[in-house]
Amino acid sequence: MFCKLKAFIIKERNKGTIMKKPVTMLLIILSIGVIGCYGCEHKIGKKIPDFELGKGKLIDENAPIEAIQYLELVLSREPKNLEAQCYLTIAYKRAAVSIKARAAGSEEKYIQGQQREFNKLKNIGVPAAEKLIHIIRSQNRVHRDAIALLVNLDGIAVQPVVNTLARSSVFRQDAINILTQMGEKYPSTIEELDKIIDSPNTPDRVRMELVRILGDIGDAKAVPVLQKQLNSPDGGLKMEAMVALYKLGNKEYEETIIAGLKDSDVNVCRAAAYGSIFLNSISVDELTNALNNPDEQVRLCVTQSLGKHLDNRAIKPLIKTLKSDSDAEVQNAAASSLIAYGKDVANLLVEELKKEKNWEVRIRITRVLKDDNVIKEIDDINEYDLYEYHKKESHPMVKSEIAEVLRKLEKE
Repeated sequence: MFCKLKAFIIKERNKGTIMKKPVTMLLIILSIGVIGCYGCEHKIGKKIPDFELGKGKLIDENAPIEAIQYLELVLSREPKNLEAQCYLTIAYKRAAVSIKARAAGSEEKYIQGQQREFNKLKNIGVPAAEKLIHIIRSQNRVHRDAIALLVNLDGIAVQPVVNTLARSSVFRQDAINILTQMGEKYPSTIEELDKIIDSPNTPDRVRMELVRILGDIGDAKAVPVLQKQLNSPDGGLKMEAMVALYKLGNKEYEETIIAGLKDSDVNVCRAAAYGSIFLNSISVDELTNALNNPDEQVRLCVTQSLGKHLDNRAIKPLIKTLKSDSDAEVQNAAASSLIAYGKDVANLLVEELKKEKNWEVRIRITRVLKDDNVIKEIDDINEYDLYEYHKKESHPMVKSEIAEVLRKLEKE
């Protein structure tokens, strides 16, 4: 009986195995078919409508023509994908100047495509401007292309850019550049900025920034707009208007701007310090005294101004600023201004380097010494001192910078 039962179990087990084999084979055949099918699609260049693929082709691979194919597929499935629309417009712009387009003689095709896609952005209006701002803030490789598109949107983009300027310090410099370029290209921008400045909803800080931008635009059409601000009860705004008017040729505000360096209102001081950079002349004493201002923005502009209004009496205060100012940006500005003094600072800075204990300050000094305007003035004695000091320097970054100075000196 036991033997019969064992034989039955083995028989049934074998039946199960036989039944499983066809199923397994079918699964294998289906898998091969799927893989083969995918391979065929890949071979014939079938594109998957995936936004990230198209974006990657444009940004990571710098392949705009390939990017166009993906992005157009995305928009065929998602016509309201505004980010894809922005990137597609940029892809057409880049494709028009690509080597592939030139080789194929198809530049005009992509130029027309760019205009067509850009017109779609214009029709979309403010949301398109806001999406371009988002792309600009992401700081990827199409940063400049996005700025160019935003500038060309003209009046549509002015308020969105100003709104972002009010909210984000990260976007500040880009926003200033965009609004300045708009004003230079489209005079109607000045009218738009005038309305925003007069609006009670505009924060004071932004209002002053916009007045400064009007001075940067450099168009005489801004004069009446700026003159209105001379009646403002806000001292900072009034000073910004004077500086902007000075830049536009109204030189009668020079003495008032200089006096503003000593004003108790920090916004007046900031505007006057910025204005000092553009003055035809100013006493070095007025500027060096302002280096003691507790506000870092005032010190930054004054330090930059000392690199424009050259006077050797400013060298020691600038070296002191480079070594001991509490703000790194001001220290860097001092280094840049010292470069302008060339031969008069070369050997002084070698001496400062040898006795400086802070490695970050030593880095700044060596970068000044490395500049072509300064290095050629280092004499043989100080070159030897640098060589000897290089042996003692313990910080690897400073040591590397000094080595670079010595290499450049050898080539002189």
